[in-house]
Amino acid sequence: ARWHHRSLGTLLGAPGCFFFRKLVGGYLLNVCVGSIFAYGRLAPGFARLTGSTAAQAAVIGLAGDVGIWLNIIPCTARDRFGDRFGFGVGALLVGVGISSTCVALSFGAHFAVVAVTWAVVGHGFCWLYCTNLISQVTSWEADARGYVVGSLQAFFGISGAVFVSIYDSLDDDDDDDGEGGKTLV
Repeated sequence: ARWHHRSLGTLLGAPGCFFFRKLVGGYLLNVCVGSIFAYGRLAPGFARLTGSTAAQAAVIGLAGDVGIWLNIIPCTARDRFGDRFGFGVGALLVGVGISSTCVALSFGAHFAVVAVTWAVVGHGFCWLYCTNLISQVTSWEADARGYVVGSLQAFFGISGAVFVSIYDSLDDDDDDDGEGGKTLV
């Protein structure tokens, strides 16, 4: 396999190290994409800003998760139009979704409006995740694909814990009621 027959230093400087650098970039992307699953830490702030109940705040979180579940769309589009298209659409959706969520929260929009904007964020993350995964798998030889998929999934999985820790460190309130942390939302 391409990934295990050279040392790390050789891989980073070698002309054929594109796949290794691409994999490291994929790790970082998966850490960012998985951040949508840290919504539970943001939910109290979302509820406060939208004036919604805990159940309504949970609907907002569910909307972001539903965006992730629609992976057939980005996978099919990536196969037809390529990686750049998939990454571009994903980045656009995430940018529009986060911006519109921030605007909606700033104006105290109804929780349903925020749920729609959060679903756009989740769907954008889905585009990025699916394009990244398929692009990585197709770049490596068959005997390395198990390692590649497993390690990508590990970075995706750990991201929720990483982002909850980051959110907790930014929270300017010590009572864990979600009322602080204005920088989070």
